[in-house]
Order: sequence, then structure tokens, then C-alpha cells
Amino acid sequence: MKLAELFLDQHDPVDKITMDIPLFLRMLEYAREDVENDETLHVVTQKAAELTKANKLLTMEDYNAIIGQKALAEDAVDDAHKQKRELAKSKLDSLRDPADKNFVKGYLRIEDPVQANLYWRKYNLKRILGNIPL
Repeated sequence: MKLAELFLDQHDPVDKITMDIPLFLRMLEYAREDVENDETLHVVTQKAAELTKANKLLTMEDYNAIIGQKALAEDAVDDAHKQKRELAKSKLDSLRDPADKNFVKGYLRIEDPVQANLYWRKYNLKRILGNIPL
């Protein structure tokens, strides 16, 4: 056996990631919307490669193990925000107080869940304390 053949036999196999289509789409969404730097992409890629090494097809069940708890918490905030927006939309026409209507319309214009929550809290505080400028 030649030295080159011995070396080639001992190298690591090429890393690969195998995942189903729903997870692949979710990973693309995560990369587009949530990843702020290359380091995060490298960490996520390494986790996915490690999970695939067990000769396993990755599915949505593996998403949390790949991305981590932060994404799960962000998804929960997004879900709560969507539910609150749907409730606000459904109640808008039944509101009688013009200030309440204006508040709900303003709230519905805010897409960011964190900013929308701050807006909601500020308005509720004004209602509790009266018309004190905040």
C-alpha cells in the first residue's frame, strides 16, 4: 500500500446534512429572518451535521436541537402577538370609545411583537392613571 492510499483511508468522511423539506424551509426562514452573523450560521450548521452523523434524516422535531431554546421562546412571543392581533381585529368594530378605537388601530400597525407589547402596556397604564402624558 502506498503512503497516499493509507492517508486517504484515514481521513474523515465529508460532512453532510440531510433534512426533510419542511425543516429545510424553516431553516431558510431562520437564516433570512433571525441570523445576525456568520458565527451563528456556523454553529447551527455544526449542530445539524452532528445530528445527521447518526445517519438520520432531520425533521421539524430536530429544529429545537439545532437552533436552541432562544428560537423556541421567540416563536412563542410571535404566536402570542398573532393571537392578540387577531383578538384586536375582531373587537375593533365593537369598540365605542374613539380613544380605544385609535389605540387598537395604532396597535395593529405595529408589526414588531416587542414594540407592540410596549405600546399596549403604555396605553393600559394611561387608562389606569388617567390622561397623564407618558
